[in-house]
Amino acid sequence: MNKLTLAATTAALLGCGMASAQSLPPASAFYIVGGAGVAQHDINGGGISGQLVDLGYLGATTSVSNDETAWRIGAGWIAHPNLGIEVSYFDLGKPGYTSTATRPGSLDASIAVTGWSIDLVPQYQFGNNIGVFGRLGYARTESDANFSGSGAFRLGQSSANKTRNNWDAGLGVSYAFTRNLSVRGEWTYYPDLGDDTMGGQWDANVFTLSAVWRF
Repeated sequence: MNKLTLAATTAALLGCGMASAQSLPPASAFYIVGGAGVAQHDINGGGISGQLVDLGYLGATTSVSNDETAWRIGAGWIAHPNLGIEVSYFDLGKPGYTSTATRPGSLDASIAVTGWSIDLVPQYQFGNNIGVFGRLGYARTESDANFSGSGAFRLGQSSANKTRNNWDAGLGVSYAFTRNLSVRGEWTYYPDLGDDTMGGQWDANVFTLSAVWRF
């Protein structure tokens, strides 16, 4: 085989390879995402104790359960290489608290926090498969509280519910294993959960690890 024939053969093989690579369909702009992590609520136990003291429960002390398992599922559309729109449903666990007072008895509260959001997700993908992204949008949260009391704690109500129209925000990093599959590590902030019937409003910082699949 002379040099001219070898060059022509090589060029033909390279052309076939490039054509084959270009024939692979790009990943769709639509994707689904799901993951889990921890929600760090900041229910103020000291504030709840103070309210109880004001109501006549002398010596009231409160222990809180603020760190809860959280999860989120959603779907998104990449409207622009650097901007996505994402709809999510999330569950921030069941934070709660237990209060006791000098007079024997205890007050227990368990508060389920769920909601959904629609967010703008600005993003940037580096050449080494690593990306960064943010999150900002509308979040509708629902806090459902159940109370139980014993001894000196006589309850006027055993449950309470509060729905809020608010906002959420977040930051994260991603790593793409393939053009279809990537993982995310993310922090998301949800303000003003609950209300005074549950011991006061509080915020939650949520840290999740998620998988993203682009169709």
